[in-house]
Amino acid sequence: MTTEQQEKLLALEITLPKEYNFGKLEDEDFEKIVLSRDKGQPQDIPHIRAILTCMPSSIIKKNDEVVAYEMVDPSGFLKAHYVFPVHRGNGLGNAIERDLCKKCIR
Repeated sequence: MTTEQQEKLLALEITLPKEYNFGKLEDEDFEKIVLSRDKGQPQDIPHIRAILTCMPSSIIKKNDEVVAYEMVDPSGFLKAHYVFPVHRGNGLGNAIERDLCKKCIR
C-alpha cells in the first residue's frame, strides 16, 4: 500500500451492526476457531493459539461468541478470513479485514 492508502485506511471508521463488537480472545475461543476450519483438528489448537496471541489478529463477537476472525500468519500474509455462515451478509468480513489491516499498519 502507498502511504496515502495507509492514511485513508487508518482514518476510516469501522462500524459493526449494533449486536456485534470487536472482541478479546478468551481461552474457550481457540477451540471454536480451530474446529471451524475445514481441516481443523484438536491438535492444531496450540499452533493457532500461538499465532493468535503473538501475531496481529481480529475477532468479532456476538453475545461473547466468536462469529468472525482473521489472523496474520508468521510469514506475514493474512490468513483464515472466516465468518460463520449464519452471520454472513452483515458486512463482518469487510470489517474484520479492514480492522486487521489497520493493526498491521500501526
